[in-house]
Amino acid sequence: MTERAGRPIGARAIYLWAVRHMRDTPCVAEALKQKRLAFGTVDSWLLWHLSETRRVVTTPTNATSCGAYDLRQHSYIGDWLDAQEFPQELLPTLMEDADEFGHTRSDLIGIRVPIMASMGDQLAGLVGLGCHDSGQAMCVHGTGSFVDLVIGQERPAQPGAVEATFTMTAWRKGGCSDFAVETYAATTGSALNWLCADMRWFDDARQISALAAEAGGARGICFMPTLTGLRQPVMVPAARASLTGLSMTHTREELAYAVLGGIAQSVVSCVEADELVAGKQMHELVAGGGLSSSDPLLRMQADLGGVPVRRMPDAERASLRGTAFMAGARGLMWSDLSQARSTLPPGETFEPSLSEDERLSRRAGWHAAISDEIGRTRAGVYDNRPPLPGSGG
Repeated sequence: MTERAGRPIGARAIYLWAVRHMRDTPCVAEALKQKRLAFGTVDSWLLWHLSETRRVVTTPTNATSCGAYDLRQHSYIGDWLDAQEFPQELLPTLMEDADEFGHTRSDLIGIRVPIMASMGDQLAGLVGLGCHDSGQAMCVHGTGSFVDLVIGQERPAQPGAVEATFTMTAWRKGGCSDFAVETYAATTGSALNWLCADMRWFDDARQISALAAEAGGARGICFMPTLTGLRQPVMVPAARASLTGLSMTHTREELAYAVLGGIAQSVVSCVEADELVAGKQMHELVAGGGLSSSDPLLRMQADLGGVPVRRMPDAERASLRGTAFMAGARGLMWSDLSQARSTLPPGETFEPSLSEDERLSRRAGWHAAISDEIGRTRAGVYDNRPPLPGSGG
């Protein structure tokens, strides 16, 4: 199923949630009985209410995340849905991300214009930041940090090789799908918020960045920002965060540098997971989101990843811009996405400055720290459980 859907299908699938409500929630069950029930994601709801056509539809960049979309066939995985007793007549019609969705309702929004694209937010941002070429990756820093690696129209070489790394339809138009591989570090921006708001070690994220810019390095301090568990290289939900290597000779600037260094290391681990699943190397990382304003962080990402990191301006509107690119690149405004991308400013590029030996040494240190944490967690150090079999505890 992972090869077909791009992800494991489990208890969090929205179809299972819907079946339960159709069975156990009286108003939903009655609507189903009376054939008044519709089903879809937020794009389906918006297009139903805001377009004249009143069709229940969705697109691959939204359907991919729901767990029953066959990446290979641009269709639903009907046998799995039947096994869950989900009524397939309720499924929203699959369209493309660049398609004819009708016209807007002038009575609601005051203007009647054609709707020519609809995309999921994260993947629209990928297009809007100009990540269109195989080997380009996008890193969006929010409370967590998502990393999406574009792999083109070939599917990944090793789907499912990393548990928390998924294959997505990056966009679909003209009967062809381009794919991306995605993973994320769950606590990056939220880790900084915790250090500032709860621990009160710093005033805010801007101060952390400013202090880190004054440091020459971390001098052996290691911050592992796994505050809600570990995702890469393996899923260990019970893993803990850590701050190690401190002495009385360390400065606040070095501590700030180590904090950003832990985030940069986590992002590079996401890149490595994407590369393993895709069977393809990243050659450029395009950064957006709140933490992308930090020069020290992006320099660390470039150094530890060994590839240029480019910060794009106006990243806050990347999703809106990407959907506009998709609509306009059908001959309306541009001949293709590459021509649409030419309208973007170049951004600011951070080139790697570490030698390959030094980069690999720092990555090896990070992997060793992660391995130690996995060992502690499996040995039951944090909760007095008996050691897991084979943990060595």
